[in-house]
Amino acid sequence: MALILVMPSIYAISVSVSVPDKYQEIGVGGTLYFKVDLQDPETVGRHDISLKYDVMKGGNVIVSSKELKAIETQTSFLNSIKIPDSAEAGIYDIVVTVNDNESASAAFYIKGLGTGGVIDFYTIVLFTIVVIGGLALYEIDRIRRGIEKQSASNAVSRVRG
Repeated sequence: MALILVMPSIYAISVSVSVPDKYQEIGVGGTLYFKVDLQDPETVGRHDISLKYDVMKGGNVIVSSKELKAIETQTSFLNSIKIPDSAEAGIYDIVVTVNDNESASAAFYIKGLGTGGVIDFYTIVLFTIVVIGGLALYEIDRIRRGIEKQSASNAVSRVRG
């Protein structure tokens, strides 16, 4: 009697993700660039894998994308995902999932909308308007006084003459 033992195949793909230093901090509406490393030493030949990219904060997915890639034993590539304009400032994770099985994540920071530059711009514009308005009022008052002085001088010369 022969005993045949069937072992289920275990998918041994390994995934890692990292965010380059330059993209550890990005602005709202910006693009996050990240590096994905895949290793599949037990599979022979070229095969397709499904990749899912989720940007998450506190367990909530704010943006997601999927793609299909063909690999042999290993591959490494850069990818990107656009951060929505509605994202709030804070620490987020990029989670890469392979074939709905193995996953890896890396953290990054999203800066909020900076208003410092906008406030500085409007302060300068407001200051310029106030200065120009003040100079215009001064000049109008000076001209009005000159006209009144000339009118008074003409009235006095008519009375004398």
